Amino acid sequence: MARTQPNPLRTIPQALFEWRFSQGNYGGTQQTQGSASLWSQEINHGDFQEVLNSLTEVTNYNDAETCLSEIKINVLTQIRDAVRGLVCQLVIDRKPKSLVLKTERAIFKSFKRGFKMVSKQMRCNTSNLRPLAIKMRIMEIIFHMILSRTYATKRDIYYKHKQLFGTQSVVDRAITDICAFLNADRCQLNILSASRGSMIGPLIIQTQDGSVDCSLTPISIVQNFIDLPIIFEGDIVLIVEKDTVFQRLIEDGFRRHFPKILLVTVSVCHTYYSS
Repeated sequence: MARTQPNPLRTIPQALFEWRFSQGNYGGTQQTQGSASLWSQEINHGDFQEVLNSLTEVTNYNDAETCLSEIKINVLTQIRDAVRGLVCQLVIDRKPKSLVLKTERAIFKSFKRGFKMVSKQMRCNTSNLRPLAIKMRIMEIIFHMILSRTYATKRDIYYKHKQLFGTQSVVDRAITDICAFLNADRCQLNILSASRGSMIGPLIIQTQDGSVDCSLTPISIVQNFIDLPIIFEGDIVLIVEKDTVFQRLIEDGFRRHFPKILLVTVSVCHTYYSS
């Protein structure tokens, strides 16, 4: 069983969401005379400095116990370095005009020229931090999913923080930006295609980056899982049509009472094919 690792990004989006540079929230226009000192007081008092101090070396996760691929390690490293660079912009005495997430990677040009460092940036004006908060929250989710070897669809991510994201299209655009920023596709970030349903129970799916244990939390049924080797340690597969029934059974302790049953809910439009 993989050990639980600390998530060094957990406090960042919440701190961004709670920032107040004026009388209002993100888009406030009234500035106080003491905005510079207000910035210093709000930033230095806790969240961001704590995150900076708690960031761990991602290479520590690349051991026999976690077995993360080089691509996944690279994603974690880029997120870590981008966050470190962001935090350094926050622990200053003056409020900057903008904040920048920056990542660098080496690209092989030729045997003669060797490698070239290429950087990418995501910039956000400090008068409206919502876009940055959204991207940081999604990168936090990605970071956690890679470490825990779990997966989610775009829709799953949207429902995790509906109030912050607002609409599904906002999440979709942010994920596209993050993929370009990290130079990775959605699959490499553990973000899957549209779900055909969910399942929870005594089933283990063997992926390239390790195993997905379906007994711990509901797992989305996606195209990516087709033809992957599985280990089924149950006796029965119980299929329910409605997701509301599926969620209610989980809330009522279905797994605790029936540990040998794989509980599955299948989207109506995919019922025939999934069967």
